[in-house]
Amino acid sequence: MVASVPQASASLPLALAPPARIESRPRPSPGRQTATLWLAVYLPDLALEVVDACGGAPAIVSAEQGGRFVVAAVNPAAREAGIVPGMTVGAARALRFDVHVALREPAREAR
Repeated sequence: MVASVPQASASLPLALAPPARIESRPRPSPGRQTATLWLAVYLPDLALEVVDACGGAPAIVSAEQGGRFVVAAVNPAAREAGIVPGMTVGAARALRFDVHVALREPAREAR
């Protein structure tokens, strides 16, 4: 789908400009049937799987948020220790000093 955005002119403000023209794919011929399939996938532990967390040892994945590092994902051992997503890495280390901390890698998660 391609949308062409109108150019604002000196005499016509952008708010009053004609709407953008939307070009779509041609419709199939009347005898052909097409289907669109949508798939929703929920992968709550993807960040942990990407960094290859330490088996049964407590492990967390951290991400920078607002200038500080917060817990983005936890494995079951870390969850049992009371570590939850959203807390700072310092608070997580206070609960369990030997927790394995890995930085989140969004580029690897996208693959």
